[in-house]
Amino acid sequence: MKTVTLIRHAKSDWSKSILKDHDRDLAERGERDIFKIANIILNKGISPDLIMTSSALRAKKTAEIFSAVISYKVDKIKIKEQLYLADHLTIINEIVTQDEKIKNIILFGHNPGFTDAVNFFHNKNNQLDNLPTSGAVAFEFNCSSWSYIKKAKADFIYFEYPKKFQRT
Repeated sequence: MKTVTLIRHAKSDWSKSILKDHDRDLAERGERDIFKIANIILNKGISPDLIMTSSALRAKKTAEIFSAVISYKVDKIKIKEQLYLADHLTIINEIVTQDEKIKNIILFGHNPGFTDAVNFFHNKNNQLDNLPTSGAVAFEFNCSSWSYIKKAKADFIYFEYPKKFQRT
């Protein structure tokens, strides 16, 4: 079995409009949201063998906060330039090239590629319009090799996002 969790970076800070998109930091709300999501996933017993993130500052910081909560060593996070604003095929190609010893991968990145990757794996009758910031979607694949996930049936595990837990 192989497990993939796709997490969109937390809400970013738009207050410094002079910054390049790649260099935008997290907003305070984003930090609070990813902390909540990380704790929810921690309580599910998820233990990644590998965490990969886009090279963008907001994605890296999201991955770092998440990793600290679940006790994954921050210095083991793989920073991948290819995940910065990647399309879904690039994201999937990053996954399929991983070592077969790895069973559970968590990736951090951006829309629209992450929403498209979720929809690639998800039931075609139940497509996601938008993976929100700090949104996490996990799939399990009944296969022994990452190279098979493009054609393997993906079993949906969970979809967690901050507004799901806000009181109305």
